[in-house]
Amino acid sequence: MMVLIVASCTPTAEEPAQVDIPPSSTFEMENFNAWPTDDGNRGGRQETRIAYGLSALTVGIWQAFTGLTMVLPVAAFKAAISQTPTYNEDRGAWHWSFTVGDTASATQLICDLYGTLSSDQVNWEMNLTKTDEYEDFVWYTGVSRLDETSGSWTVYRDPGNTERAFLQIDWDRDTTEGTGTIRYTDIDDTDGGDGNYIEAGRVSGATYDTYFTISGTDLTEIEWNETTKEGRVRRNNADSSC
Repeated sequence: MMVLIVASCTPTAEEPAQVDIPPSSTFEMENFNAWPTDDGNRGGRQETRIAYGLSALTVGIWQAFTGLTMVLPVAAFKAAISQTPTYNEDRGAWHWSFTVGDTASATQLICDLYGTLSSDQVNWEMNLTKTDEYEDFVWYTGVSRLDETSGSWTVYRDPGNTERAFLQIDWDRDTTEGTGTIRYTDIDDTDGGDGNYIEAGRVSGATYDTYFTISGTDLTEIEWNETTKEGRVRRNNADSSC
């Protein structure tokens, strides 16, 4: 008598297609580096120099704010892009794991970025671990469309202390036209700037193809041509200074 024994096993779920991290321009406000370096003294107009100086000061304040708080998050974001992920079945997410150096404390930070596919978008979560201080601190979260045309990030601060969200980043881009916007909004209600924002963008077919819009006590609109550096400044919808 012959007995046929058939062994079977539960098939492993098929891995979904790998998701891609959006480019660093969706996280870092690169337009800071495009700010004209001259003093705005075109035609010798005193009001132009004053307007330019005030605008440079306003942009500089935001640049200092984000520079102090975003150096490590930006470095980690760029480092993640160069890594090869593995699929984490438990989380149903693609996982990037790597370390970045914290020069302020001369230590290594362990970064774990997870990207979870959900319909036509990807949900992102970056966790941060510092040995003997904190573990799996949610450093930033985000969502991006699969075609990478728009998305947002929320950045958190003060791991192990008063952990809280402090910056929201909203972005959109058109790779065909080479245009797009990125907005930083202060969402930390403990620093007195809750809701203030700076938005940078590039447009096509306009005399002034690059701009900043900055909210706060005043609304400042700065536009210039990235090639010629000619531009104008407007505060609270008042007439422009060119």
